[in-house]
Amino acid sequence: VRDGVTLAYYVGESTDERKEQMKDIFGKLLRAAAQKLQAGQRTRLQWNDGSVCCLMDQQGLLLYCLVTAALTYPERLAFQMLSDLVVETQALPGLEEEGEHAFNAALQPKMRELA
Repeated sequence: VRDGVTLAYYVGESTDERKEQMKDIFGKLLRAAAQKLQAGQRTRLQWNDGSVCCLMDQQGLLLYCLVTAALTYPERLAFQMLSDLVVETQALPGLEEEGEHAFNAALQPKMRELA
């Protein structure tokens, strides 16, 4: 969160324009998260017809986000998916030293599986 770097991302079925919108909104959330979210805190924000679910890790270092296509998507399931991703991510070495998109190869299969 401190450095504002996206370590990994996955976008399911979507148009290129929508993918860019999601990456842009995530960048804004990432920049705001340090001031808005405490360690371990979560929030769900409405975005277009869907929502953005955000979870700050227990150390306040990493922000996990999930975009739902519909507001009716169960919040419990969204945050369970993010929690599962936290477990997968914590097993990776070098989280604080790596650069942008450094963990795409390691995390995209799990993100795809969860989606």
